[in-house]
Amino acid sequence: MSALFDRSGLQEPRLLGTRWQARIVGTIVLVLAVASTAVAQRFQSIEPKLNVREANAMRGTVTKALRDPSAFEVNKKDLDAYFTKYYFPTMTLPAKLGELAKRRENLFKQFIRPARVPAAQQHLTALTLKAMGIIARGNFHPAVRYNAVLILGMLDEKVAGSGAGGAKPVPFPAGTNELLDLLENDEFKNVKVPASLKLGALLGLERHARFGINPQYADRVTKAALAMIAQEEPPADLDPEVHYWMRCQAARVLSRQFAEGPNAQVQAAITSLIADPHMSIEDRCSATELMKRMKYDAAAGVDVTATVRAMGDLAKTVASDEAEKANDFQDEMLRGGGGRRLQGGEELTYQRRRLVARLHSIYEGGNSLSKGLPDAERQQLQSLLSTLEPVMEVADDKDSGDLDITPKVIEMAKQVRSVVESWKPADKAPAGEATEKKPAEEAEIDLS
Repeated sequence: MSALFDRSGLQEPRLLGTRWQARIVGTIVLVLAVASTAVAQRFQSIEPKLNVREANAMRGTVTKALRDPSAFEVNKKDLDAYFTKYYFPTMTLPAKLGELAKRRENLFKQFIRPARVPAAQQHLTALTLKAMGIIARGNFHPAVRYNAVLILGMLDEKVAGSGAGGAKPVPFPAGTNELLDLLENDEFKNVKVPASLKLGALLGLERHARFGINPQYADRVTKAALAMIAQEEPPADLDPEVHYWMRCQAARVLSRQFAEGPNAQVQAAITSLIADPHMSIEDRCSATELMKRMKYDAAAGVDVTATVRAMGDLAKTVASDEAEKANDFQDEMLRGGGGRRLQGGEELTYQRRRLVARLHSIYEGGNSLSKGLPDAERQQLQSLLSTLEPVMEVADDKDSGDLDITPKVIEMAKQVRSVVESWKPADKAPAGEATEKKPAEEAEIDLS
């Protein structure tokens, strides 16, 4: 799957194929849903003090200030005016909601990242931080606030170098602080922080964790992510699937932050997601796949017995679900006289992509985990993973047909169940049990 943004922006590798892409769209739906529940509410906006003609006339001066060291101090006032009196206020206008993504992209692509004057780049980053912090906390349209949070997550102290071998970006520590404030608080001056903003904050924190959290915020990031995962019950006003997704996103933050090896708390949190029967199979598989990011051979002293058990239970659930679907597919094919029946004009198929995503998640996460296991538990886990290999091999073969795959899926379910049920009962409880569970004023807003 291609990156959601370039290497200096938010990026997410393959995690259960198109499901992640569908959930990015789902985030937009969530933002709009928040807006629809407050249809009678009057959202704030900031009226630009410069019109389009005036702003366009200043554009050349602003570009020169960012790229010519001798011009920065001379044209600093114009740079400030362009962004605080035109560019940022325009992002709050209800009539411009459809332009938010483009304006966010252009802010980085045309201004911040191409800047050749370090002082100017740092100055514009600070201006952006202040403005987006105000917007994210204010009583603006939910899409406007969500856009501001995404921008906060993309701000860097040092931008990425150009080319494939360029230096990695250094996330802006003050941006990390802003994201944490949004995640840790439920309201600011009687303006609520909706789930969409917390999810946006988690996306930004994952990016920061991937490139390096500033040490002064490391403990807060860990604590906030663990607290999100520990919220097993969804709030009354939040769809359960969205809540579970947010818990998985918090785990993604931890998997980035502890890439060199998890501690006991982090491992217990991830295990709690893998073992949670209330979450969807896809979410549990997604949590399992996160373990491939971490080095378990460096996780000395971390007890992963409960994780192995949770993976065994998940593998049984996946295999049983896939076997049921495989049986249904074969039955439908037989009813159709052995040919591919058409149902509602669509060709009858077995969903190979779903199968591959689920099995690869367990297999890749399990292989990483096994590197930190004692010999006996490593053998247990490897015996489980080996039962997945025949199906993975035929499913990955583009020349194989659905009727080549489904018999192996049914056989896999029997083998997985046999292997897992041969394991001795765990002496300890699952690691997951150790994890504890007024509108803003309409005063004029100055972004300068």
